[in-house]
Amino acid sequence: MTTKTRYAVKFGNDAPIPVEKAAYHGATLTKAVDEIRQRIDDAVAELENVTSVRQARNRDFKSKIVRKKARNIFMKIGYGKNNEEFSEVLIGFFDCPVRAKHALLAARDMISAGDFDQDIADLLELKKERAKKARLARRKLITAPVEVITHFRVIAAE
Repeated sequence: MTTKTRYAVKFGNDAPIPVEKAAYHGATLTKAVDEIRQRIDDAVAELENVTSVRQARNRDFKSKIVRKKARNIFMKIGYGKNNEEFSEVLIGFFDCPVRAKHALLAARDMISAGDFDQDIADLLELKKERAKKARLARRKLITAPVEVITHFRVIAAE
């Protein structure tokens, strides 16, 4: 008995249940800014637990924005899964968690004020173009004709 049949018997429904495909909503500037601000808030919460940079370990930092690097706190505010930077202004090293926290809060205020809206929009456009190229490459890979070898060349050992 298959899983589908077992569920059909258990729940008394032998007709397939139609499932709607979830609608895709692309990344917008507002959604990106909100996500960045949330990640900054998470990083600030992590920095409140750090008392000393020397005693802190890299595993203490769960966010992608803040981590320990070369006995300093390295901050890189970016967007997306890989924390891609959208401005070089938002990258820095700090020797004190308090300074890093203040820098994060100042960056959050600048992002909220809209100082980096054009940079974030450019990054979103770049990500859309990359996704479009990847879709085309996958489509070409799937629909590419398979080359069948019909003849072999014999190489004689001399």
